[in-house]
Amino acid sequence: MVLAVAWLPLAYKFNSGWKRRKNPVSLAICVTLILLTYSDVIFAFAILGETTWKFFAIATGVFQLVTVANFYLSFYWSEKRFPSERRTDSVQPPNTTSTPRQA
Repeated sequence: MVLAVAWLPLAYKFNSGWKRRKNPVSLAICVTLILLTYSDVIFAFAILGETTWKFFAIATGVFQLVTVANFYLSFYWSEKRFPSERRTDSVQPPNTTSTPRQA
């Protein structure tokens, strides 16, 4: 249950990022963290005997399917909405120089 609670502030942070920037990848990360929280809760219930391990296995598989589909959809949506932001890198890496080479 401690792990389940630990995910919530991170989910809140990505949800806030989604609300500010409207980038769907932030929403996908938020949904993933919420699904991880729910998965941890179901795991705790299975250990305590409150639910079956079969239910835990099915729920975990469904959560993973939802998470993967959510990310693919979010990346697709992000490329449509923010097409140039992820494809170009206008800032040079710190280990390169900007001076031209001498021939």
